[in-house]
Amino acid sequence: MSQSTLLDALASSISTLVESANALSARVAASTEQTSNKLVHEAVEASTDPDVVKFREWKEKALAQIAAKEATVYEAVRASLKTDVKPMTDEEIETAKQEHSALRAKYRAALTFVEMQPDYTAEWKANLPEFKSFRGGKTAATGKTGIERPRIADASIDGVPYTATKKDKDGKLSQTISFTALAAEVQRREREAGNKECKIAASELFTAAKETAKAEGHANWNDATVIQFVYAGKHNYMLTVHPAVKSTE
Repeated sequence: MSQSTLLDALASSISTLVESANALSARVAASTEQTSNKLVHEAVEASTDPDVVKFREWKEKALAQIAAKEATVYEAVRASLKTDVKPMTDEEIETAKQEHSALRAKYRAALTFVEMQPDYTAEWKANLPEFKSFRGGKTAATGKTGIERPRIADASIDGVPYTATKKDKDGKLSQTISFTALAAEVQRREREAGNKECKIAASELFTAAKETAKAEGHANWNDATVIQFVYAGKHNYMLTVHPAVKSTE
């Protein structure tokens, strides 16, 4: 058998193999899509069936009531907390952050200069006071921050599982989930719904999750198996997160 005849035969065999594999893949994909929560959710949102329309209206009102009640309860509890700390205005906080950032830059520059001196030692540096961040941890110049990384194992929006697609430095795509990704998705949906100025920080959702877990009796938010809370916007979103294991950096 000549080289070209062999290659033709191999090409035919490989094509048959690929076609068989693709047929199986297509069957599985079609089956998965047919039963996926995403497809069902989209069908529910687009349905004109009177019962489904009535359900959507009921759900919207229920989520709005939950959000309103949650806001009332948290505000009442917050007001009852006794503290001697005078709340800062947004302008005062922003000014403090700018001053803190300038001091941190000077601190790091000073350390860089000192570390170049011949008599510098790690013990000398260890005797310096800790330069704390706004979250109470150490700055990057002094070592570990002690800031909790709020990792979640999985999440859903309005009952539909949600993951974000992440590209690594090599261009490979993978599925991931975090409060940052969750906030970005809710923000995207809000803007599509007409709330063009909507800005949602990951810290907002993380704070809501922590407060919900605390209200349910958990000392730490990630002691909870599952946390459900509402983000109220142009649409009220029922967010469900499953905390991952604790982690600090």
